[in-house]
Amino acid sequence: LALEKALAQLESGKPSPQSSPDDLWRLATKAYEEKRYNDAINIFKQLSTSHPTHAKAPDSVYFRGLSYGFLKDYDHAIGAYQTLFEKYPDSSFADDGLYLAAVAAKELKNCTEGRAYLGVIKQKYPKGNVAKQATELEAELKKFAKDKSKCTT
Repeated sequence: LALEKALAQLESGKPSPQSSPDDLWRLATKAYEEKRYNDAINIFKQLSTSHPTHAKAPDSVYFRGLSYGFLKDYDHAIGAYQTLFEKYPDSSFADDGLYLAAVAAKELKNCTEGRAYLGVIKQKYPKGNVAKQATELEAELKKFAKDKSKCTT
């Protein structure tokens, strides 16, 4: 009976209150891959809030941010990336999240905010995989700083 319930849940694509963290991860990544970003956001959030110490919790916060980004909901994407950095600074995605927060801030024309995220990358993750891109984006944001059509802050 438990196996039947688990199978029905996976086929429905929706979590149940009894969903394990691994089931939530599978359901969320399936929704993400199928570009069902709102479903993915909800399931990733359920995983990270219900199971904050699970190995996939940091990844679920990161992918929640990506999902918001695909929906062009940059404020919520930034919020997810900030949560990732604050709660899981040692996550392999922490610096990527900060970089994507800077990209989202750029989309919102918040260049000062974007540069702040890039500064944290430089300070905390100088040898990270996005360090080079962060330096390039920072130079671009500095160049845009006086152009009100590209930067309002």
